Amino acid sequence: MSLHLPPSPLGRQFIKEGRPFRINEPGKVRHVTVADLAEVEEHRVNRILGSTSHVIRFARGGLLCYAYDHRGEVFELTAERVEVTVTPDNDFVFSALRLGHC
Repeated sequence: MSLHLPPSPLGRQFIKEGRPFRINEPGKVRHVTVADLAEVEEHRVNRILGSTSHVIRFARGGLLCYAYDHRGEVFELTAERVEVTVTPDNDFVFSALRLGHC
């Protein structure tokens, strides 16, 4: 499965409204990180049946939702209106969209 992120400087991609980014295949995401916690307006954690999900709302309307199993393997990730940097090791680093990219 391709991550469907077009090449961009420094591996960054801006995910705008109306075009959410989704990964529904285990093993494609190694880590999920928020670059700056000061950009987080709300963070909810839900635990059910051996899995944990996070819903993170960023400043300027960004949204990140992801879930992982009891082994820590991410099996679902959806994001929109955020900036994401993907490292060669499939670490995903999320930020709120900068002004001018909203």
